[in-house]
Amino acid sequence: MSKAKEYNSEVIVAGWHLKKEVTIGQLVTLICILVSGLWWASSVESRLVHLSDEDRRIEQKQDLHQKQLERILGRIERKQDKLFDKLDKKADK
Repeated sequence: MSKAKEYNSEVIVAGWHLKKEVTIGQLVTLICILVSGLWWASSVESRLVHLSDEDRRIEQKQDLHQKQLERILGRIERKQDKLFDKLDKKADK
């Protein structure tokens, strides 16, 4: 059993006064909090989109570099094979 007494629109609980009304200050505060929360969420979303685009660009660059390295490695291997063939021919003489 609580020691709460109700008078008009006020509840008094052991020295605390609670009213069943919402003031304009509370509404303004709530609206400001909601707007700032939405603004923050929108900025986070835009940063995520930017990071996603940047990640896609980096992946494309990595793919391009990988292909270039594979071509270079292929050329090096072909040259190495030619050198080994020449060395084998000279060693056979």
